[in-house]
Amino acid sequence: ALAPATAAALAEAFLQAERDPEVRVIVVRGAGERAFCAGVELGATSGAFVHPMKREERNLHELILELDKPTIAAINGVAVGAGCEIALACDLRIAVEGARFGQTEAKVGMGGNFAAVLLPQLLPRALAMELLYTGRALGGEEAAAWGFFNRLCTPEAVLDEARALAQELRAGPTFANG
Repeated sequence: ALAPATAAALAEAFLQAERDPEVRVIVVRGAGERAFCAGVELGATSGAFVHPMKREERNLHELILELDKPTIAAINGVAVGAGCEIALACDLRIAVEGARFGQTEAKVGMGGNFAAVLLPQLLPRALAMELLYTGRALGGEEAAAWGFFNRLCTPEAVLDEARALAQELRAGPTFANG
């Protein structure tokens, strides 16, 4: 799960990578074997929950989306809630065959503002609205069939696939938001 301190550290790491002229492509992957990111760690907030779009600090997903370097999400498992939004923010997505992807906030009475904007751009609107309203998660194969993932691979190959794609991108111009 994504604790506030982890989100802040990730935001700083993305900004450092963008400022570093040696970094031409950014790959993000979950640290474990089962999940890319299981969403915001609601228990990690002190006091009342403050919606990410109403905080003073920058929204992590918005920051990733606006980076000038290509970003690749190497989705090694579950990517739900904030994890789904990190994947949405990346330019390219490579996922393991058993990955699950979705905006599960609807199941706890919350909504994903960032996903509400991007999902209908990346998936057919009817499917995007279903996912946003019901909290249903897509399996890796279904998401790939809808064109959400650029590549689908085995768990053992996901990082190698992301690195190979990064090497391909690194060889050419890398300005992603042109």
